[in-house]
Amino acid sequence: ADKLTLPEIQQALAQGASLIVQTPDREVPKAEKKKLLHPQDVSLSAAGVEASNVESIFASAECTFVTVNDGTVLGCGLNGDGQIGLGFASMAVQTLRPVRRLKQASWLGGGLHSTSALANGRVFTWGKAEECGLGLGEKDPPVLEPREVTGLPNIRSLRCGGHHMMATSEDGDVFVWGCGLTHQLGNRPRDVQNPHDIEEDPEDELRPYRVSSKQLEKRFVMLADGGAQHTVELAWDTS
Repeated sequence: ADKLTLPEIQQALAQGASLIVQTPDREVPKAEKKKLLHPQDVSLSAAGVEASNVESIFASAECTFVTVNDGTVLGCGLNGDGQIGLGFASMAVQTLRPVRRLKQASWLGGGLHSTSALANGRVFTWGKAEECGLGLGEKDPPVLEPREVTGLPNIRSLRCGGHHMMATSEDGDVFVWGCGLTHQLGNRPRDVQNPHDIEEDPEDELRPYRVSSKQLEKRFVMLADGGAQHTVELAWDTS
């Protein structure tokens, strides 16, 4: 907004844009830090939500999300890569605000720079472009609002590691994307039937990759989850 004229700002606000005021960093007093060590109520009234209508709560690495029984999703927290999904990036969003491009989410979570959500079997992601599974790379700008990840079958569970995401399909397959530098995506070899790349260094996956593994050939994966640099799977032996 500092590059816009006053009439341009007024016109943008009239069209529904949000005005975000960025304040300089400040030294937080010790007493204020201590206060944050104790549980405190989170105001829902400012977002127009009754506490009795809250359906569930979720946390990513640095954000908090609340779902309401009418399908609304609210979020707050750090937002340097737009990982709250409000349509803009900022240092932080301190109060719950509606994530307008997402409804009926049954699960939300995320790593340090990106967020994902599962809604009616469909996966939505936003935040750091190369971690979203949308085919975007590190030179692309952040994805500031929820966008559906295409090319996936119906998904039954979704989880996030520090910089990667894992989606488990209703057929028991695992799809992964994001950072793969420590083999957390299991993509070497990419095809267990043609392991020509088994000795190559692992790479990131910019779109969903279905994990190919001898250990999973006769197993139904019920859930896949991840940490900072690894992935774990809960699988049922179908043999």
